[in-house]
Amino acid sequence: MKPVTNMDKMMEQIGKAISSAAAQPWVLTALGVILVAFAVLLGALAVWKLHRGSEVTIAGLINIKPHELVRAQREEIGKLTADAKQKSLIIKFLQQLSIEVSKAMACRNEEECNELCEAVYQYALPGIGIMLTRQPANNHRVAIFVPEGEGQLKIHEGVNFSPDGIKHLRLSLLDSAAGRVLRTGEPYFSGDVTAEGNSFTIHPKATKVYHSLICVPIKIGDAVLGVLSIDGEEKHSFTRADMEYLRCFAHALAPFLYLQTRAPLSRERLDPEDGIA
Repeated sequence: MKPVTNMDKMMEQIGKAISSAAAQPWVLTALGVILVAFAVLLGALAVWKLHRGSEVTIAGLINIKPHELVRAQREEIGKLTADAKQKSLIIKFLQQLSIEVSKAMACRNEEECNELCEAVYQYALPGIGIMLTRQPANNHRVAIFVPEGEGQLKIHEGVNFSPDGIKHLRLSLLDSAAGRVLRTGEPYFSGDVTAEGNSFTIHPKATKVYHSLICVPIKIGDAVLGVLSIDGEEKHSFTRADMEYLRCFAHALAPFLYLQTRAPLSRERLDPEDGIA
């Protein structure tokens, strides 16, 4: 005969308790309510701990860690959403400029053409600053530089410059980033113009400190008419993609700058052998 063990006695008592409870339905109902309430409480506690970044262990078996991956995915989705919005704005912006180009082609006289070009600049330059702004506290200046006599460049149109800056600022054709772009036809990109080894020269009369700079040529064919420039107070204000966007903006603005300045379309770029450097 098999000896009765403590486990057998315990199982027998559990069986009797279940049979007794089954004879009294209200006991099962009460027990079910208690178990459900306990489960809800545990679930709420788990959610609260996860929200605070704590780990949660269930029954000593299941270990749930804070959703680092979920947070990273949300950040990535947020970034993708911002990039998608930026691209959408850029497409609409370029579409509008293409419409204005067709209007410019139909101008009846120089005065009408100049008015249209000025309106385009007032629309385009602030928009460029907005579309390429990545840090809320950053500040950008956007300008179109054109050559002036005596080896200098002046601001043809600009935003976020002081009135004196718009009127009197002159850049060297030799020592400035914009001058180099005008001479070579190649873009300039720097996330920190003050970094060691950077060939950038700070303007001696500069009253504003900035660290990031992109300059791209405004061209008709191979002829460089001017330079489209944007700077940023913060280091690494822009990405390489921003430089490509700025080049697209420069292409879109080129017809207006040509119509307004009537610059000769010489294919020869300025270089030191021309006696300017």
